[in-house]
Amino acid sequence: MRALPVNLRRALALHYLYDLSIEEIAAETGAPTGTVKSWLARGRERLAAHLDAGTAATELEVRRA
Repeated sequence: MRALPVNLRRALALHYLYDLSIEEIAAETGAPTGTVKSWLARGRERLAAHLDAGTAATELEVRRA
């Protein structure tokens, strides 16, 4: 999560760790709900890509051993 920009990280944390709705995150951050939805989508996408890259690196290390 630290690799993500602050706005994406904050939105993901508020939504998934603190169980806030999109509307509640919008109120907390002062951003429109559409922006919060975008932050969540982009944050999930970047985390998935990062996890996929980590899995590929781990598989490569296992094959070398």
